[in-house]
Amino acid sequence: YVSPTGHDGAAGTAAAPFATLGHAVGLVGPGDTILLTDGTHAGPVALTRSGTADRYITLRAVHAGQAKLVAAGEYSALALIGCAWIRVEGLDLRAAKDHGLQAENCHHVQFVGNVCHDCGGSGISATGSDYLLIEANTVYRNAGVNPYQTSGISIYQARAHDAAPGFHLFVRRNLVYANAETPAITAVHTEGNGIILDDFHNSQGGSTAGNYPGATLVENNLVAYNGGCGILAYESDHVTVRHNTAVFNNTDSLNTGTWRGELANSQGRDNHWYNNLAVCDSAASRYSNALLDGVTGGYQNTGVEWLGNLL
Repeated sequence: YVSPTGHDGAAGTAAAPFATLGHAVGLVGPGDTILLTDGTHAGPVALTRSGTADRYITLRAVHAGQAKLVAAGEYSALALIGCAWIRVEGLDLRAAKDHGLQAENCHHVQFVGNVCHDCGGSGISATGSDYLLIEANTVYRNAGVNPYQTSGISIYQARAHDAAPGFHLFVRRNLVYANAETPAITAVHTEGNGIILDDFHNSQGGSTAGNYPGATLVENNLVAYNGGCGILAYESDHVTVRHNTAVFNNTDSLNTGTWRGELANSQGRDNHWYNNLAVCDSAASRYSNALLDGVTGGYQNTGVEWLGNLL
């Protein structure tokens, strides 16, 4: 147990909780659960320990949404670095300049039922990771000040943990709204998307990892009033996007892009867009489209299906 009124020299029990999550994450092992009591907990916190396939490490709020983890400085509220078999559930996270929840070079990570808001970077960010479950989170008012072009939920350069068939990445039942870059970011605005799957080709920044072979499922999300696209698959393959609602996104007037979509497939192959609802507001941007299937530089999107969508 961790409580803002606890003591790191205590036993860590319900009756004698630790004071800081940073202390607790240095002690956990497979099968352990950290329970955060109501109140404001100090971030940033980095977790580098791993569970096992049958014994996850769990970080959970005693009462969902009432344990608040706040990072006032340069780092993410909670960063998982190089670890595996971790579940984070029911936390309220805020970070002044970076991400609410971050997974970097991880696998088998579950972010479920969290609220990530008012973060300078992404609400939820994953880089170089595999086997992710991002489910039933509420993600809003993020991406405003981080100069590295962030979004509400961002998965960047996914890396395969193994070659098993089927879906490896799940983004489902999330509410993602009002994430947008602000004038504090002086570079040309390109992001502030609701949900983005970005560079699964691993072609940027000198990466040599090659195309990510795993499949991704994005389903039953509601994305609205974000500065960039609602749902964007950019330089990413083997993605299924189904039963989502994307409404009145592309609100950022500082985004100069002339191709924009509520649902957007750009430079991606073998992607499947089924039974989604998309409503665009062309008054907000004359470049807005409900559906965008775009390419640049002579690239060809192949094996892309758009079926049963209401636009």
